[in-house]
Amino acid sequence: MEKIPYTGRPEDDSIEKMKTRLYSREKKYASGGLRRADLHSENPQVPSEWKKEEAEGYSKLPNYKNVIPKESMTSGKRIFLVALGFFALSLGVAAFMFLGGGNKISVQNVNISVLGPVSIAGGEELSFEVSVENQNNAPLQSAEILVEYPDSARNPENLSENLRRHRESLGEIAAGESVVKKMNVVLFGEEGQTQEVLVTVEYRVPGSDPIFSKKKKYEVVVSSSPVRVVVEALKEVSAGQEVELSITVSSNSPTTLKNILFKAEYPFGFVFTKSFPQAISGNNLWNLADLEPQGKKTVKIYGKIEGQDREERVFRFETGAAKTQDPKAIATTLLETQYSLTIEKPFLGIQLALNGDNESVYIAEAGGQIRGDILWTNNTFEPVTNARIELKFEGNIFDRTSVDTEGGFFRSLDNTIIWDRTNTRGFDALPANGSGRVGFSFTTFGPGLGSASLRNPEMTLKINVYGTRSEGGSLPEELVSSVEKTVKLATTLSLSNRLVHYVGPFTNSGPMPPRADQETTYTVVWTLTNTSNSVRNTKVSASLPSYVSWKGFVLPSSEKVSYNPVTGGISWDAGETLPGAGYSEPPKELSFQVGFVPSLSQVETSPIIIGSAVAQGEDRFTDTRVTSQIKPALTIRLSTDSAYNEEEGKVVK
Repeated sequence: MEKIPYTGRPEDDSIEKMKTRLYSREKKYASGGLRRADLHSENPQVPSEWKKEEAEGYSKLPNYKNVIPKESMTSGKRIFLVALGFFALSLGVAAFMFLGGGNKISVQNVNISVLGPVSIAGGEELSFEVSVENQNNAPLQSAEILVEYPDSARNPENLSENLRRHRESLGEIAAGESVVKKMNVVLFGEEGQTQEVLVTVEYRVPGSDPIFSKKKKYEVVVSSSPVRVVVEALKEVSAGQEVELSITVSSNSPTTLKNILFKAEYPFGFVFTKSFPQAISGNNLWNLADLEPQGKKTVKIYGKIEGQDREERVFRFETGAAKTQDPKAIATTLLETQYSLTIEKPFLGIQLALNGDNESVYIAEAGGQIRGDILWTNNTFEPVTNARIELKFEGNIFDRTSVDTEGGFFRSLDNTIIWDRTNTRGFDALPANGSGRVGFSFTTFGPGLGSASLRNPEMTLKINVYGTRSEGGSLPEELVSSVEKTVKLATTLSLSNRLVHYVGPFTNSGPMPPRADQETTYTVVWTLTNTSNSVRNTKVSASLPSYVSWKGFVLPSSEKVSYNPVTGGISWDAGETLPGAGYSEPPKELSFQVGFVPSLSQVETSPIIIGSAVAQGEDRFTDTRVTSQIKPALTIRLSTDSAYNEEEGKVVK
């Protein structure tokens, strides 16, 4: 940097004068300042302590503080320090303005208050006011209010419409100004449930782009449910007894409840049988449509319940409004209800056996006779009086004229057998812990009596037992026990076989009667018939003797037929045999050709051409195996060939 000497002119800048005095080599400037020291080529030896006389002399020097020069500060550093201080001051002011609450844009100076009831009946319209007060010294700009409702909220003008969020503009709220907004909503929920409404106020401040917000919670308790559910059913039932539950859903709401669903959850051991009205999904969801104020709807559920003595079973019911997007799903639960019942050992135990079978489903053969035995037991320590057993036949697969009873009376008007004190000995008073038996029998329809026209035929035997007891001097109590058994009729699969020579689908050759050492061909015809139920995996099989050959001609050619030349076995895979085949529908039939070369040892005899045949398959309805009677072997006596002559029934030379 070039040094400018001091010129002595008054116009020279004082800073420049100072620079000249500091950096000038001329001696005239050294008298009033500090003389520049000569540079040393080596490091000087600096003593670690002052000598005594030096220290005393130094302390006497005048203006000591001016002797040691201070490092000068540049203008850039001064500017930086000033800027840094201004930034810190601004930051402090901003923090005080936003957080301290003492200036015009504090969040804490925005007050939200909600005025409304603390409880309300479910389904009633809730009205509340939201007040927003600006206590700042500056306005709140672009202010908006956002109200977020619980899932159960509905639009008061359209109860089928969910109301989850409501946003409304408040405009500009001046300093010290308050804005009040009135809100309306309909809340649903269970009795005692707390519903939460969240209010948020959003705004901007002058000269700032960010959006600030303040929140406020408002809670209201549902004092009563908008619906009422009453369950009517027995509190104690016997295992296996039919249970009826009558559920009435009524409205407590002053407005119409839209799209109400009713859902049931069944306990373990309960088997649903039917309901009125019919469920819209599965067997546990009903659409009650709209419930008018004070209106009511009833659902009846029927089923059987199983369990051990003294076990408790709990039914759970849910009532709510349907989702708009899914009418088979509950969006908001209005009420949850449960009902418990206890399984008791029946006062009058009852068992039904058919032909000695105690299973709940009995598979019967068409045209077969069925014997029934009803075993009763008094499980109390008191006599049961006025005992009565009723057995009702429900179905059309039995011959009503075949019903026979041991005691009792068959009332053909409604197909019911009744045993009571008027026709059965001992039924005036069943002894404590006593037991006994009554019997009956009936016959199912055979193939020729109508079962061929039925499809998946079955019937139900329902037994109810009644009686009264007086225990501990109390009033007589009626006792009821019940049991059911299903009878399914198995299909009748039948096979017929024929052997022909002159008729049939093939042209046969060879001498008639058959001649020793010469081949004569025959046609075998198998025919399948079936009555009431479809039969899957139907198969027919038979065997050829060693002197009969397989010719390989089959009709229909599409049928699956196999022949084993080693064993002589023939197998026909007939597949599905439909119900009514051979009756209301054409039968299934197979024809194939065989060759017979008689030996001299067979002269004057009627040899077997094909052995006995058997048909079998699986009944789809009863899930049992069915088998046709084994048909006899076929000989050269062609009883089913219209052109056959009796003289052709023996081998000749």
